[in-house]
Amino acid sequence: MGIDLAFWGNDGFNPSHYLNATNYLDTNTVYSSFNRGFTWIWDNTLTYTHSVGKHNMNYLLGHSAQEINGRYIGGSKKDVPTSTFQDATIDYGRNEISEQVYGGKWERYAIESYFARANYDYDGKYVATAIIRGDASSLFGSNNGWGYFHRFLQVGTFIKKISGCMITSTN
Repeated sequence: MGIDLAFWGNDGFNPSHYLNATNYLDTNTVYSSFNRGFTWIWDNTLTYTHSVGKHNMNYLLGHSAQEINGRYIGGSKKDVPTSTFQDATIDYGRNEISEQVYGGKWERYAIESYFARANYDYDGKYVATAIIRGDASSLFGSNNGWGYFHRFLQVGTFIKKISGCMITSTN
């Protein structure tokens, strides 16, 4: 299980300044924003291995779930009675009409997955692997809730012994 709680934001100040040689922007602006993000993830796996004679099998079952959400807030104000970043704060803004505030929640999304893998080998020479996975996401949409993916990976010779030498092969 993992949890990530993050906080970040920014503060800024645009002082009064010349736009060009003849135009002066005499109103400064201060702005600030704050964000909070929260993520959790929970992964579980179960493995089982057994052999019967020269037949060796290994199985893996797993589940993974994750959710991400967050909030944000910010704002700006003009006409702050200072000309330095260190002294600029929204609280000192004198132009009430210029006040802009925004905020809200991020679009929450969640992911859930189930997966399985089976490995087989005969006497360490012939191998096969099969994998299946099902994924669901809150972003898939109501009529596409789950996606399924499968793969039959490799069937063939793994290692051949020829005259005492080992040669790898992917037949």
